[in-house]
Amino acid sequence: QAEFNTIKHNRGIVSMARSADPNSASSQFFIVHKDSYNLDEQYTVFGRILTQESFDTLDKIASLSTGAKDIPLDIEQAKILKAEVVERYTDEKLGISFIPPSGWIIQQPEKTDPQVPDIVITGPMIDGFNPRISVTIVSTDGKSLEQSIVETRESYQQVIDVGSLEIISEEKTIIDGKEAHILQAVGKFESEIGFANLKFNDIRLASTDKFYTLSYINRVNNFEDHMEYFETVKNSFVILSAGGEISDKVNQEGGGCLIATATFGSELAPQVQQLRELRDNSLLQTESGSAFMESFNQFYYSFSPTIADYERQNPVFKEIVKLGITPLLTSLSILNYVDMDSEFKVLGYGISLILLNVGMYFVLPVIVVHRVRKFV
Repeated sequence: QAEFNTIKHNRGIVSMARSADPNSASSQFFIVHKDSYNLDEQYTVFGRILTQESFDTLDKIASLSTGAKDIPLDIEQAKILKAEVVERYTDEKLGISFIPPSGWIIQQPEKTDPQVPDIVITGPMIDGFNPRISVTIVSTDGKSLEQSIVETRESYQQVIDVGSLEIISEEKTIIDGKEAHILQAVGKFESEIGFANLKFNDIRLASTDKFYTLSYINRVNNFEDHMEYFETVKNSFVILSAGGEISDKVNQEGGGCLIATATFGSELAPQVQQLRELRDNSLLQTESGSAFMESFNQFYYSFSPTIADYERQNPVFKEIVKLGITPLLTSLSILNYVDMDSEFKVLGYGISLILLNVGMYFVLPVIVVHRVRKFV
């Protein structure tokens, strides 16, 4: 059955090949070399190539000499050596990992200056402009976040003075126990279409020795249309430990729930939103809750990526995990109906829930087994 969608057949898009029958697509696919909008909503788009290396390879394939039915004369020059579906982009050299928006291109510009982004994620062009999400990593060089903010303000001051930039809002906050700065601004900047009114959102997080800045820029009129893609990157962004494992979760609202997301299929699933709201609106509002989350994250992210990946590969295992965590989620939902506005209440409700779950997962099974053995 055809599953046509509205994704544009831009360069790099991977789409299902078919005959004249719309429902004939099976195992063959094609990669778009040049924008081919005449194919839109006529073929099923299911992915796209991501890296500059992949696009270079695509150009090499397209330049091969072909014969009958457009088959390369030297078929060995167009052989698929490896195919991989990428849900989470990980760069161990940079020490980061995130889920990119579907259909966007990931590139790594040459680092000619510390302020040049390490990664740029570019979306399809709309109204003559490509929306972009970038990740920039710089050394703190012993500076505090406040000192970094002052330097940023000073660098912006000239364009602010001439009226080319206006800061809409900015705030300092705490993200997973770390200092962070969030800034939104609008301005008139030169782009590929000349001067355009652009809006951008920056989130800068301070770690021990680095500043991580996530930025999203788009035309003012289209900014909200793609904000969800920035949220996807932000909510899935993680800093890797030296061993390549996830150590810290970076986003404006706290860390992502990897196992719950894989179990229920989406970060927008009610069960995932429940966990996020509980963490952000209750636990992270107190010192004891923040301390607990920092310790918990170190433990949780040491194994959760492996479990989440295996869930995506094994539907049976996914259902087992769903069955196992449902009682836990049900018990946690109780906290959405109580006020946790003090350290004492957080500790009290927290200990009560721990005891409740110990009873459900350990004591109750022991009692059941004991009763069954007694009657056997």
